Amino acid sequence: MHPQPGEVWLVDLGLAAKTRPMDAMSFQIIHDEEYMTVKQQLIREIEDLPLDAQEKVLKLVHFVKEEIFVLREKMFTEKKGNALADVDKIAIETGIQDLAEHHDHYLYGVSKR
Repeated sequence: MHPQPGEVWLVDLGLAAKTRPMDAMSFQIIHDEEYMTVKQQLIREIEDLPLDAQEKVLKLVHFVKEEIFVLREKMFTEKKGNALADVDKIAIETGIQDLAEHHDHYLYGVSKR
């Protein structure tokens, strides 16, 4: 039986034969991937791969980095505009005349006020 996080156990600490409550959180050792960062998980997975597969992963990382930098460069070189000023370029015609006023009604079913 192992202590679980959040449980309180009575532990004999051997001090004058007294037992004391102890929080199980102090006993938890974290090895689960859910507590690892993405970088830590990637490193663990890559270390387990054979060398030829590691080289393929490295090529993939270089490709992804290049794509990201190309997109960022493209964003900076293009004309910078005000998002609110350009909203009409991305607006979709819905045919609903009171959509702005009653958007909660159309999105979430709230009654119109």
